[in-house]
Amino acid sequence: MFGRRRDPGLSVRSISFLRLKNQLLMKSLPCLFIFICLVTSADSWGKNEKRKKTSGSSGVAAVIKTDGSMVYESASFDSKVIQQLSVGKKVRVSKKPVGEFGKFHKIRVKYQNRSVIGYISDIDLEISNSHGTVSEKNHGEKNDKQKQVIKESKDRKKHREKLPIYFTRYLGVFLGQINFTEDYAGGTATEGLSYYGFKATGPDVILDGPVMDFNLGLHYGAPSYYQSSSQVPPSGFILWTDAMFDLPLVQGDDGMVFIGAGPMLLLSRFNMTNSNGPSNTMTINLGLSLTLGAAWRVDRVAFRLEGKQFYEKQSSNSLQFSLMTDF
Repeated sequence: MFGRRRDPGLSVRSISFLRLKNQLLMKSLPCLFIFICLVTSADSWGKNEKRKKTSGSSGVAAVIKTDGSMVYESASFDSKVIQQLSVGKKVRVSKKPVGEFGKFHKIRVKYQNRSVIGYISDIDLEISNSHGTVSEKNHGEKNDKQKQVIKESKDRKKHREKLPIYFTRYLGVFLGQINFTEDYAGGTATEGLSYYGFKATGPDVILDGPVMDFNLGLHYGAPSYYQSSSQVPPSGFILWTDAMFDLPLVQGDDGMVFIGAGPMLLLSRFNMTNSNGPSNTMTINLGLSLTLGAAWRVDRVAFRLEGKQFYEKQSSNSLQFSLMTDF
């Protein structure tokens, strides 16, 4: 009865304030959630960047001191070479060397469009330290021992990779003499002609797999018996090619005696001038080529002497000498 009367307007204002507070809180929750996500992402990004910088700074700086320094697939001189580096190139390599026969540093290089880890010999590097750039090798005796190991390993690798002459691919030139025979003036005519050309021999030179011998020969000029049909000196050429399958009869690492057989193609064209004006003859013949010969090599150079027999419309024989190098 004597209590304090509550103002109705005050209750209405309190309820409105509470409603407004709840509305603001509900609207601010998404913004608060986005803000927390941004802070978390920024923190993760910073840690990743720090990790990248830390990993990028691993290893030590070095300079390549040997031109054509080889980067190997594994820590061995007998392993595959995946890259060669030029002298003066600045690189980063692992701090500690590894390897059983010689010391190698890990190095990241490009190989087949990918970034891979390779291994480079420490004698090809000048390692940087806190006192400046110095060679990691401080003792001449140790350096000489490393070089000897490299030489022996490379010699073993070279010997292992040296294939017998029959299975080695060669590319070169040849010079020959042919007794060229063809149909002429209702009969046959023969004349000795010199020729020269290009030769490729070995596995995979024409077809994948078999050992084959490819020849392309040329004689420029016309046989002398065409002068009887021309008022001026005749001109022309003889072009021939063959592709033979070779088979060794006697075979060694650096020499062999062999036979071969395969198809041949001969193209000849001769130009003449007589009382009726200029004229020419052109012949294309497909035939068979046979060969018997011997081949030998000295280091990377190979020599080949062979007698060849051509069978097309007429039969011709030749003697041919080739000079080639492996490829």
